[in-house]
Amino acid sequence: ALAPLPDSWVNPVHFQPNIDGMWQSIPSAVVDMIHAQEIDVIVKYGMGLLKTPSDLGDIPILSFHHGDPANYRGRPAVFYEMLNKENYVGITVQRLTNILDSGPILAFAEAQVIPYSYKKTMRNVYYSSKYLLKKAILSHMHNKTISTAPSKKLFKLPKNITVVKLSLILCFRFVKKILHLSLYDRYWRIAFSTQPIDFFSDNKLTLTGIDVLGESSDYSFVADPFFCPQGKFLRFEGMSKRTGLGELAQIPICKTEDRSVVMMGPHLSYPMSYMHDNVEFLFPEMSGLAKQKKFTIENGAIVDTTTLSEFDGIAVKDPTILNYKGDSYCFFSEGTTANFILHLWVDKSQLGKFKPHPLSPICISPSNARMGGNIVCSNDDLFRFGQCCNTTYGEALAVMKIDILSPTSYVETRIG
Repeated sequence: ALAPLPDSWVNPVHFQPNIDGMWQSIPSAVVDMIHAQEIDVIVKYGMGLLKTPSDLGDIPILSFHHGDPANYRGRPAVFYEMLNKENYVGITVQRLTNILDSGPILAFAEAQVIPYSYKKTMRNVYYSSKYLLKKAILSHMHNKTISTAPSKKLFKLPKNITVVKLSLILCFRFVKKILHLSLYDRYWRIAFSTQPIDFFSDNKLTLTGIDVLGESSDYSFVADPFFCPQGKFLRFEGMSKRTGLGELAQIPICKTEDRSVVMMGPHLSYPMSYMHDNVEFLFPEMSGLAKQKKFTIENGAIVDTTTLSEFDGIAVKDPTILNYKGDSYCFFSEGTTANFILHLWVDKSQLGKFKPHPLSPICISPSNARMGGNIVCSNDDLFRFGQCCNTTYGEALAVMKIDILSPTSYVETRIG
């Protein structure tokens, strides 16, 4: 998780604002106190519309806004996004001006919309918001802003008939969700393709040359395919028809009809593995267990187990390890926020202990946060695959180019 702001940075001030109609302002005595204490940044909480006082000078006032100003200025938060079937709710920390929701944006994120639940969507919005304040203050310190043009439309509190309309829509969506879960099963399969991919061209994969992995009577579906680093095995998750839980299986690349089970137990998936000091380690998703572990692999078999205590209490989802320039990085999602928040931890100098990267979480968006496979290195460039979970889990893959990666910095750009 992102480290909290140091106590020495924070000085809460409680006061009664001046009120002029629907606008509020900071009393002059409080402004004098701010100057006397040489405050650098003000963060607004628990107030309505605030006019920035002219005698405050260049001291910025930062404020949260739950809505993407490019599309949803005004209020109430979440309501119109759900009414209009949006896939996400924007979250901003902006520098206040006297024009509503039009100030420079210092931090931005996208929380996933749960189409049938206003409460769960609001929970996603508030949970995501906690990560943005430190990012916004760092942006202010480095004089960085996010360029966006605010919408000319200003949303206001809805009429009763509109509230009733959304309530009925949510009920319909909930019933539709229940019926879908009752009547439809997931059916995923794995296929091989030898078609080359150029990350900077307009690639189109076709069914030509696709080799589909043969079905197994043991599994209702197979998913999460990973080649082992040496290229000898393909490992994947198989959903057991007998237990209804995921287990990890593998097949030799040269003889795909031979299958063997690598691990069984509470739900297991995402059998990612990596090499360190010429030893292969398996680092699967095992959030059904209390402890995250990694496993030493020799000739396709587990020979040793290590418990990773730094992840205690964290339901790690889709963990992906990258060894890069002498350091190890762990990309992963967590628990109920897995579809829209991506964390990054780092093991500096590969000493065997992961700690949160100072910029983690590095992505807050349902369109590309959740990991979708290994980090790919192509012509010295790094590419991250992110699952698009806008409307349903894993509906597509986004391609992110990692522009900067170090123990203190991270920058990525979406290219596809």
